[in-house]
Amino acid sequence: MGDTSNRGKYTNPEGSATWEYLSTVGCALLTFCIGCICGWSSPSLAILRKPDSPITLSDEDASTMSALTAIGHMLAPAIIILTTDRLGRRISLLASGLPMLICFGLIIVAKDSSVILLGRFFGGISLGFGTAVVPMYLGEIASPKLRGAIGITISTTISGGSLFMSIIGPYLSLKTTAYVTLSFGIAALGGLWFVPESPYFLVMVGKMKQAERTLEKLRGKTDVSEEMNLIKKTIGFENNAGKGWERRRNKPNLNVINALKQLVTVSKNLKALIINFLFIFVSHFGGCTVILVYGQIIFADMKTAIPGHVCYIILGILQFISTFLAVFIVDRIGRRPLIFISGIISGTCFLIVGVYFWLMEYGHMDVVSYSMIPFCALLAGMGTLSIGILPVTLVVQSETLDTDIKAIATSLLGVGSGLLAAITLKYYLMIATVWNFGHSVPFTVFALCIWFSTALILKLLPETKGRTFLEIQRNLAA
Repeated sequence: MGDTSNRGKYTNPEGSATWEYLSTVGCALLTFCIGCICGWSSPSLAILRKPDSPITLSDEDASTMSALTAIGHMLAPAIIILTTDRLGRRISLLASGLPMLICFGLIIVAKDSSVILLGRFFGGISLGFGTAVVPMYLGEIASPKLRGAIGITISTTISGGSLFMSIIGPYLSLKTTAYVTLSFGIAALGGLWFVPESPYFLVMVGKMKQAERTLEKLRGKTDVSEEMNLIKKTIGFENNAGKGWERRRNKPNLNVINALKQLVTVSKNLKALIINFLFIFVSHFGGCTVILVYGQIIFADMKTAIPGHVCYIILGILQFISTFLAVFIVDRIGRRPLIFISGIISGTCFLIVGVYFWLMEYGHMDVVSYSMIPFCALLAGMGTLSIGILPVTLVVQSETLDTDIKAIATSLLGVGSGLLAAITLKYYLMIATVWNFGHSVPFTVFALCIWFSTALILKLLPETKGRTFLEIQRNLAA
């Protein structure tokens, strides 16, 4: 029960989600900027590969630049381990925006490709940091009935940022685009300054009164005793009266070692890690990352009548609409049906694209008159991924990882994601254009990876819709 002096603040006995929504908006500004980092590559690579560009890149340089972003993503988990369980989720959110400001600041002052490459490396750090901390934070502040919709907001705003860059990127200079994005980044950090700390983190560090006040603020009511007890049970605070945290704080290395031990020896934790890794595997080896980065190149090689940059804008609009629709669907029909439908349709669509390129590249057939078929198939594939597997990825990550191992698990997933992204982004363009294998082989692999991963996810993942953290953990342990 909260302090009686606070009762006048919360007049609705049912509570209010105002601060949940305001905190989500602050995070949404950050993930919009992360979307800008993701969406920068495709229109900017088209400019940098032109002969008349003041800064030029070869295909090999372009693949290296994309891989450097992924490497930055891969290094971000080292920062996450140091900040999330020691400084808190809120400080970590603020810290995740700083490399983004460096990224676009370097692009503004760049005179040669090496400065842009360095900027994209910092952009990758911000990408890896933000996409790990934001779902962790939102998953801990959101009430069960809103958690799915709030979690989907991450994917929606990332898609919105990517769409924004696909619209302005082809028509503005690299420097002007960087100035615009830098201003959004500053606004994001300003908004995040006012978000409350996660009550889960506050309980974990033994700040019970502050955790209760924060929870009252987030729920808009004074009686949060039931949820406080649930948080304590989820963290296991009641079993050690907070003494475990004191030991871990004094010996941080033991904290990491113990978390790793729990991650690999406790079956539900290992199961949750495997599930989340499969989602990440789909994102990269299922073709999504490649299409977002090299979309204009792929569309140009399809030889559609529509210019490549216009095709990419259409893709961005479709992806944004699909992700936006997922906000209203994910808590209605559940995670598992979305995953199944998304996996089957997107895999089939990418196989169609692969067959088209195979007929063109290996069959030496004139199939340009049918180019709208693979174009529509690619749009349909990305659309179904964006309404299903991709937005559900971050929701499931926030729902399935236990609080005690969340930081280390998120860090390992970040390393894995960065590594998979580096491999696909470095070698896709090399395979397709430099080594002349074409686009058919990668797209066929994308389809097979999506089907394989979807089947494994459905086998391992219990339905999480509307369930508390404790219920989800019990289902994972079953």
